[in-house]
Amino acid sequence: MANLAEAIGLVNASVAFFQNREFRWNWSKSLKMPTELAGTLLEEAKKADPHPVRIQRKKTNDVIVASLIANPYHNSATLFVQLLPAEVGNQMSAVERRILLEEHLFKDDDQFRMQLQGVFGAFRPKCKNWSLNVAFNEFFKQKGDRWDGQRRSRLHSEKGREYVRLRLREWCS
Repeated sequence: MANLAEAIGLVNASVAFFQNREFRWNWSKSLKMPTELAGTLLEEAKKADPHPVRIQRKKTNDVIVASLIANPYHNSATLFVQLLPAEVGNQMSAVERRILLEEHLFKDDDQFRMQLQGVFGAFRPKCKNWSLNVAFNEFFKQKGDRWDGQRRSRLHSEKGREYVRLRLREWCS
């Protein structure tokens, strides 16, 4: 990832590896990571997991964003770290927002999750050449009343509608 950072549009990317909670190495073309900072980032990322941790640095007006990939079978952890300008680093990515919206929408209702994913799968080919607004309106017109009770309420809530819009944005022109 660090080698591909520039090609995929990442800024100041670094990968840090830990074995048995000990900082082993980091790889970056643009960042140096002191051992003390690496340890702090690991602890903060563990607290925030599964979400990235964001550490605001006021003096430099930037944000350290770190995501954790833990491998308990090998007692190792890898951090993916970016140093971003504050206006970028403090914003949630589409993937982060999607995860939060899924937590709200599905809670512990895996059957609803699977049903909605199936509906998206069937709807996806239809909306490929549609604008996002057309697809959004058609989705709710064709599929919005498919569920009853709590499921319908969650889907039609502000967060549910945001989730549908976020998913459709992946496929619409």
